[in-house]
Amino acid sequence: QSPFDPNQLKIVLMNQISTRYQDRKQSIHQVVETIEAVINSKKGNYIAFFPSYQYMNQVIDQLPDHLNADLIIQEKEMDQALRVLTVDRFKNTNHLSQLAFFVMGGMFAEGIDYIGDMLNGVIIVGVGLPMLNETNNQLKKYYQDQFSQGFDYAYTYPGMNKVVQAVGRVIRRHDDYGVAILIDDRFTQAKYKKLFPMEWKKHSI
Repeated sequence: QSPFDPNQLKIVLMNQISTRYQDRKQSIHQVVETIEAVINSKKGNYIAFFPSYQYMNQVIDQLPDHLNADLIIQEKEMDQALRVLTVDRFKNTNHLSQLAFFVMGGMFAEGIDYIGDMLNGVIIVGVGLPMLNETNNQLKKYYQDQFSQGFDYAYTYPGMNKVVQAVGRVIRRHDDYGVAILIDDRFTQAKYKKLFPMEWKKHSI
């Protein structure tokens, strides 16, 4: 259980948007509109987390030119010095909001404390499913043979763990407040809601 007051973090579920691979082309404008709405609601620092670089870059390509924020974009190859410089940008006082585009499970999604006004909110795009590949499919087969829950153990649970870790960047001390927008209709499915941390139980749609 989190040591922080659950009222410090507002969870908003955007269950009218599907981020499934086959739906991304049709829903990408809704993702962009949601990001815009968050940026325009309150000046601050925000991170949009994505399950892959490909999806992240697809959304970046659709951003309007008039977006009222300075962008911070994660690259596939970033050395330690560039990583530190990227995190330090969240400490800067800026007349504009700052919006970062990071990958779930990556170097900026886990193990970093964004303290106080360094981070005001996160936008989680998708349920964080690992990439479909031979290695993960072998895990899926193994867990299916062992527990009859191959997909959940290989994909659902690791993906949701990435989501929880990313959302966990917002509240790092007792005087932090922020918002987490979860974009995907699957977040309101019973299977996913059972995986929500206790402090997420009070949420809005």
